[in-house]
Amino acid sequence: HIKNGRVLSLDGSVQCTSYDEFLYQEMLTFLSLCSTEDVSSVLVLGGGDGGVAREATKDPRVKSVTVVDIDQTVVDVCRKFIPEMAVSFDNPKVNLIIGDAKKFLLNEPDDSYNAVLLDLTDFPTTDSSGTLLDREMFAEIRRVLVDGGVLSQQDYSPYSNNERWVRSCEIFKSATLNICYGYVPVPSFPNGAIGITFGRVNKNGQPSV
Repeated sequence: HIKNGRVLSLDGSVQCTSYDEFLYQEMLTFLSLCSTEDVSSVLVLGGGDGGVAREATKDPRVKSVTVVDIDQTVVDVCRKFIPEMAVSFDNPKVNLIIGDAKKFLLNEPDDSYNAVLLDLTDFPTTDSSGTLLDREMFAEIRRVLVDGGVLSQQDYSPYSNNERWVRSCEIFKSATLNICYGYVPVPSFPNGAIGITFGRVNKNGQPSV
């Protein structure tokens, strides 16, 4: 594309472009990482393009980044066509696992990670539509995060889909998370922006918005 550079699209939906991908990757990563002191162990669910892992490894406090993506093809395509993102997979701090995110979580021990970054194509839902990001998934994320650990995810914009955004916040509350929200301009995305919901796990208290 003349303006946006190289475009990664899945099922007709734009995931990122080489023109403005940094806007999304940086905010998804650092809104949460900069809100806590210990981020030594980071888990990225999705993120097969490598962009979020690239940003996470820029933080000198991060000692390890585990990326779990179900699609090897995405990884291969990005290595070939968007190497400035996929370069993160050559970083010795990064461990790439091809597999199902929910199954991966089920086998992880409690309190394994200081930060979980969700770079998935699914959005949270409270219904039974079969989406990956349901209450069960967030309960597992809460379990593998240390108390005070942080979580960040791409989310709906309240300007374009207010009802789904509210349901997303409900999912966060079900995982006992303190919730914050960021609105990020990304020209190549629908409506020219995307939401980032992030928060801190509080295993001993009540959630707040």
